[in-house]
Amino acid sequence: MRTLSICLAATTALTLAACGDDGGDGSTPIDAATSIDATGNTLTCQAYCTSVQANCLDGANNRQYIDMPSCLASCAFMPVGTTADTQGNTLGCRTYHAGAPAQNNPMTHCTHAGPGGASPTEASVCGANCAGFCQIAMGACTGANAAYASSAECMTACATFSTATRYTTQAMTGASFACKLYHATVATTTPAVHCAHIKATGGPCSAPAAQ
Repeated sequence: MRTLSICLAATTALTLAACGDDGGDGSTPIDAATSIDATGNTLTCQAYCTSVQANCLDGANNRQYIDMPSCLASCAFMPVGTTADTQGNTLGCRTYHAGAPAQNNPMTHCTHAGPGGASPTEASVCGANCAGFCQIAMGACTGANAAYASSAECMTACATFSTATRYTTQAMTGASFACKLYHATVATTTPAVHCAHIKATGGPCSAPAAQ
């Protein structure tokens, strides 16, 4: 997995700088401003996050990121892919589903556009949910904040998480994959607080949801 540095610019805009050659899967790393895919087209975290934040809303219980900074920071850990993608764990696929598909049918497409990439009943659309979770978990929670020693450990743990709850940003508590994915996305901006919540056991995502 590539190493990314995340810093806040003086203007308070979140700047994402990708370091290293690629994501280990042949994908182009995500740049602060633009990423040029293999076909020469442009994909950006800014464009993706603008769409998913506009089309996947709290009122319809479809929001995928609690705010723009956590979307931008989570996006930095996604393989880029291409603008033609409608399947696969890529920014290109999520950008597609975050656009007109999510606008027209948010209940179906917002989870495809989100950090996991699929609904609980789907093995994979824009990737498999555990792959989306672990790429954020391993990228955001490092050093003293590390939740998992390796991607393999993360994937093994993730396979045991309950998928009975559909993911949205309202899943802040309760023993579910949805809760852990929520805390992974906010850990990208506040790792000292939220990385502990995405571990296999303990924290608000291991107790039964409040009734």
